[in-house]
Amino acid sequence: INTSTDISDLQSDVDKIQVWVASHDLQLNISKTKAMLISHCKNKLQLHLHVNNSAIEVVDSLTYLGVTITAIIEQIRVSVVAASAQNHADAFEFQHR
Repeated sequence: INTSTDISDLQSDVDKIQVWVASHDLQLNISKTKAMLISHCKNKLQLHLHVNNSAIEVVDSLTYLGVTITAIIEQIRVSVVAASAQNHADAFEFQHR
């Protein structure tokens, strides 16, 4: 997301998802719906997305399946997490031989 046009395109995609959800007799739980712009830049565009007339909450970080994701990509943190994941994978593989 680099321009306001990109944000408009993203809103259009959100609208298409809402149409698909409604066409399948489903509903989005807007209270559990979050948006996050992940970037290397500290000065980012402001996201303002909505489903119907409800604003989607924009967050700087969230935890999903035990992994915390932040809006600013920190290369050092990514490397540490990747190394830790590899160590766990190696230990799991060793235990299941």
